[in-house]
Amino acid sequence: MPRRIAVSEIRAIRQVHRVTGWRYFPEAQGKPPFCGCSYCQRGNIKSRKIRDNYQAALKSSQSAYQAAAADERREPNELIAGIVSAARG
Repeated sequence: MPRRIAVSEIRAIRQVHRVTGWRYFPEAQGKPPFCGCSYCQRGNIKSRKIRDNYQAALKSSQSAYQAAAADERREPNELIAGIVSAARG
């Protein structure tokens, strides 16, 4: 409301449910979830998509780690860079 509400405009007062209000904190817009595991994402909106993306990234990072570990000639920094790039997709 862009203006103040006068006392004469108030017709009734009622008690609202406790769940009325912010569902998420306002700063969460545009930030990825901290953890995508099934425990942390239980009951959340669009949690299936978040869990599926998390599992796919986890599998790809594991396969990247295994491939890099098989090649013993790689430097440790290259190994870490490969895991990070695989996790980001």
